[in-house]
Amino acid sequence: MKLGSHLDKGFWAFADRALPSIYAVAQIAVARVLGLSEYGTFIIFQVIFNMLFSFSDSFALQAIVKYGVEPEIDLEALISSTTTLFLGFLLPILLIFNLFPYVIGSLLGNRHLGDLFPLLALYVLASAPRVVFSKVLQMRFRIKEIFFVDLANFGLGGFLLAFGVYQHVIQHSEQVIWRTVVSAVAASLVALWFGRKHVKIRFSYSKEMFARIKEFVRYQGITGLVSVFQQNIDSLAVSSFTGPIGAGAYGAAKSVYRLFDVLRDTITLLIFPAASKYHSRGDKKTLRIILEKAIGFIYLGLIPLDIILILFSAVFYHLVFGPKFDSSIPIFRILVAGSIVLPVQMVFFSTMVGMGRIKDVFKIVSIGLSANTVVTLILLPLIGIEGAAIAFVIGNIIQATMTYRYIAREIGFSPDKILTRAFSDATSFARSKRGNKKARD
Repeated sequence: MKLGSHLDKGFWAFADRALPSIYAVAQIAVARVLGLSEYGTFIIFQVIFNMLFSFSDSFALQAIVKYGVEPEIDLEALISSTTTLFLGFLLPILLIFNLFPYVIGSLLGNRHLGDLFPLLALYVLASAPRVVFSKVLQMRFRIKEIFFVDLANFGLGGFLLAFGVYQHVIQHSEQVIWRTVVSAVAASLVALWFGRKHVKIRFSYSKEMFARIKEFVRYQGITGLVSVFQQNIDSLAVSSFTGPIGAGAYGAAKSVYRLFDVLRDTITLLIFPAASKYHSRGDKKTLRIILEKAIGFIYLGLIPLDIILILFSAVFYHLVFGPKFDSSIPIFRILVAGSIVLPVQMVFFSTMVGMGRIKDVFKIVSIGLSANTVVTLILLPLIGIEGAAIAFVIGNIIQATMTYRYIAREIGFSPDKILTRAFSDATSFARSKRGNKKARD
């Protein structure tokens, strides 16, 4: 379990998960030129899109990674079954959004959202091949190829947004969304190009395959739905209570905070298949070492980053956003302070899913969502949008605590080895690099 043996995949995984930060930076540039109401409208549009795809991913597509690594699997039938379930969820939802656009927009405190729901349908359909075939690449551990798929999506999308800002042609949320649709089409084409090397692109119906993944999908789906609401209920509540202006202020804080999703997605990309592999073999020792090292390395970078962001958040926001988003600063500080539990929460959730403990994940996520919702409904009317941030953090703390207790009981996780293993591996790796350099000199 030497660090160097996994460095290549880790490098491409982190590089891939860092790509959304390019898009996030471009969104910051967009925030500077859009009015607060237009920016808030775009933020909620993006939240809805992310919720649909996050749930669809949990509902169906994770089955590709879960079962695709097994020998003798009928991969075409597996992908056909999961894609059918994926689209079977998305298409009715999109139909409802477009049949009752202004009702849904009014519930979210923003009737203008109703005008954007046809674009939502186009954006979803353009993105579907990307997310399906990215799972195929993840299942094959083709991390480098996943990087180029996401480069087309986030890199091109970020470039188009930045270029639009530079040319002074972005004044409305629709102009932002059209550029993201273009990048979604490009990313789907790249995903299809790489994916065809690993699986035939054809429909293959299998009743047996549907039956096999039914149990996994059922609990994974309801768990995914609860988890998606846990991560986004704060943004939806702020929009409903305060309208697009409040959503814009909260979204400015949450958008920067979502840079921590680089950690979440990197962990899922690596830990989920590893947990599936070693747990299926009964190799708890190897799995325990992987978890200790993963959490330890994340904390080595996260702790100093959190301190810097909390201390200099005001300087950062004035430099990046200007004075328009001063109300976002206290919200951002609350979210960053709460990120201290993210490594435990992220790693152990991915591990539990990889172990097939979907029912237990559902219970934990449900408890976190319930706490988040109750506290949001209490604090948001009392203290404003900061209350939604506090509720979000409380939900994460509860989930991190419960997942830690579960994994410690299942595989004997050792908290005292988290940082010691990380420091030991980091120093050993640094020494080996220095030794190699001296040898070359």
